[in-house]
Amino acid sequence: MAICISGNLATRFSTSVYTIVGTGEGEPDVRKITTGFRKIEVRGAEFYLNNRVLMTHGYTPRSQNEWAAVGAAFPDWLHDFSNGYMVEGNARLVRWEHTMPSPQTISSCDRVGLPQIMPGADREQDSVGREWEMRVEIMRDTIIYCRNNPSIILWEAANNVLTPEHTQEMIALRDTWDPRGYQRPMGGRSEGPEWVSWMYGVRKEKHRLSVDTEFMRDESPRRWWDQWSPPYFHKAGEWKLTDNAGGWNRNQDNMCVMQSIVHEQYYNARPGTGEAVCNGGTQIFFADSDSFTRSVDTFRRSGPTDAMRVPKDSFFCNQTMWSNTPELWTDGKPSIFLPGHWNYPAGTVKPMYVFVSPGIEKVELLLNGKPLAGGERTNTFLFTFPDVKWEAGKIEALGYDESGKVVARSGRETVGEPAKVRMKVIAQPDGLRADGSDLFLIETEVLDAEGRRCPLAMNIINYQVEGPATWRGGIWEEDVAKYANAKVLPVINGIHRVIVRSTEEPGTIKITATAEGLQPATLEVRSQEVGVKHGVTTALPAVLPVAFSTQPVYGPDLGPAPTPPPGAFDTDNLGSSATGEIIYDLSTAFPQGATLVKGVNDGSVIYKDRPWKFEGLPDYLVGAYFLQVANDDATASAGEGVVFKIGTAGRVYIAYDDGNVDFPVRSSPTGFNKTEDKILIGGRPHTIYRSGAMNGGELTYLGTNSWTEQPPPGVNNYVVFIKAEVDEPGKAP
Repeated sequence: MAICISGNLATRFSTSVYTIVGTGEGEPDVRKITTGFRKIEVRGAEFYLNNRVLMTHGYTPRSQNEWAAVGAAFPDWLHDFSNGYMVEGNARLVRWEHTMPSPQTISSCDRVGLPQIMPGADREQDSVGREWEMRVEIMRDTIIYCRNNPSIILWEAANNVLTPEHTQEMIALRDTWDPRGYQRPMGGRSEGPEWVSWMYGVRKEKHRLSVDTEFMRDESPRRWWDQWSPPYFHKAGEWKLTDNAGGWNRNQDNMCVMQSIVHEQYYNARPGTGEAVCNGGTQIFFADSDSFTRSVDTFRRSGPTDAMRVPKDSFFCNQTMWSNTPELWTDGKPSIFLPGHWNYPAGTVKPMYVFVSPGIEKVELLLNGKPLAGGERTNTFLFTFPDVKWEAGKIEALGYDESGKVVARSGRETVGEPAKVRMKVIAQPDGLRADGSDLFLIETEVLDAEGRRCPLAMNIINYQVEGPATWRGGIWEEDVAKYANAKVLPVINGIHRVIVRSTEEPGTIKITATAEGLQPATLEVRSQEVGVKHGVTTALPAVLPVAFSTQPVYGPDLGPAPTPPPGAFDTDNLGSSATGEIIYDLSTAFPQGATLVKGVNDGSVIYKDRPWKFEGLPDYLVGAYFLQVANDDATASAGEGVVFKIGTAGRVYIAYDDGNVDFPVRSSPTGFNKTEDKILIGGRPHTIYRSGAMNGGELTYLGTNSWTEQPPPGVNNYVVFIKAEVDEPGKAP
């Protein structure tokens, strides 16, 4: 056996490796593998790829990475299709929860260029005895199996707190079984010295990598455009289905807005913004998945694609926000995205949202070529035009750079009535294999007479299948009859996908799709014999082609990585803020954010958007920190309204409008007690709630105002106070 390498190693990309096996007689067997070389390094709180900093943003799917209709039983090329779609959406990291995915998934990420966080096994709490021994064994086996997969950049020991001893035991596993070259950091949601993860917000660190591994836990079905569109026109009072929907029931417009609010917090703390930074995070789920439900649907709708990887607007929103960012290796590609559709009833007046990448300084919205007034920059990634009156035609958003040049555009146009059905095959490039396990997707659309997708179409499609194939079908959503494995299936907003599996018999498969009143469509797919003999075939698993960059992307050589100062990771310091603040890991779903203000007194301005000032503060609140929010955000609804960790021993206080329905504390480890004290805000009484004694590092997790109910009209947003109260060093009173 001989191994030959061709290509210029100095360029560190696109190298061909030939494995030649022979006996000395006849022609040898030759296998060519095209691969690449890359350098990975963690330097303090920043991650570097090929000597360039990489802000890690992406997704956290279930490890099964399943599809509707076939679950986890799908061929290698479809792994590439799904994982490659994350890369197309500018994801630069995938974090599997909470155990190692299939070998096919892992090697697929190598091919498509998607860095991975690789977990061992986890039960979301520490373990003891034989259970802990099993977790160590699983982590060991995971490291041994996966250590040669170049896309794996971090080992994850736990999705919750481990003891310092158990954390060190996991690090020792890495040192034993993955000792060479780049030593991938071992960490997770424990306060270990190498890298740390968490949920719900930005965590700045100085000396170790920090990555939020489950942000944006909100849910949004693909069928819900906005409150002005079917299938639900959202009658007054149906607050959970309105444009300001609760976190578990957002429509696509609102989901995109919330993504911009959340992403801005990470972007403002990105590498290069200061001594202490956050290296990004992964949004929970990529495709809708069979997981416990929190929404009106029977399973999770957190994904930016549905379970058949049909993209939602939230996919394109992330793709846009994550572009033209040097830390994501997308520099030079400014982008703009106008979500939704332009098929509304006459008289509709609605807000139009325009999402932009960094580098776009101005947005112009044109309706049938005429500029619309009133657009304002809501945040770094969002421009809002609040009251746009619909008229048939075309609406287009233009993005300008700082020089006034149009660098990106996105538009929508009014589409005609449904007229015909169109089908497209998605399959591996060498064609369908007649092996009983390969499959192909059919993407079916309902189009108008001009061939444009009808964005409000929910037509019932009837399929007829002829030839050697097994029908697996597709998926529908909640509140209608189920369509599992059925050949009768509605499109959702003009499109759906279905799966057809091959049999072991080669031949022509003919699919016909009809819908009442529409022109039908027909396609044919040929399944090819693969040469199976005694249950064995020489055909290797089919994968999608690997695309390499034509130019290497490599930064200048770096000096030695900085060394953490003595005591940086001592256990006593791990519950403190890396930035020395009284709170850290602050995240909010309030559209106008939350600003930490020091030294509250009577006369301090309470809200961002009101001139009201504090009067009659209790003595124990004078001089405290408080979170200044907008009172207009009192009607926002989300599971994670305000989330933070206290940076030192102390207490948290909440002034809560007496007219509210439901106190927002649900998951904070420390409870709150109602006091007898009240303050007036805007003429309304607010009761003060006081937390128990808290030590540094403890979590405060609040929902939005009233959270599980629609806030009554006119109530004010709550106000959060934080005060350090120390009787003895390191102890709360």
